[in-house]
Amino acid sequence: MLHNDQWREAGDAARTILGQVRQMFPDPPRPATFYYAGEPAQYRSVYLFNTGFDSGLRLIYRDWEGVQAYKASPPSPEVAAALADPSKLGLNPIFIRYENSQIVQYSSLAALVEAEGP
Repeated sequence: MLHNDQWREAGDAARTILGQVRQMFPDPPRPATFYYAGEPAQYRSVYLFNTGFDSGLRLIYRDWEGVQAYKASPPSPEVAAALADPSKLGLNPIFIRYENSQIVQYSSLAALVEAEGP
């Protein structure tokens, strides 16, 4: 019973986080490229986003081709390439980080990565 409650609470937590993204960006221009950091891995003993936060972002827009998402910390290969050469940023980039229970938007990939620290 306790484990079922934790799964339900974890689902609510994941929906809340993704709902914040959807509220901030109700219909981003496509193709959209999200760069993200700070997403929580767990809620209590339950893993959040079992298929990854990037899949969660695609799910809220119901768009598996027009929405891309890349983890900024540790940097995915796409993030490392874009940091080395800004022309490699994805189209319509959006930079977000989960901090203090809120989704926060950043002005650039470099600022997002810097916020994550070493």
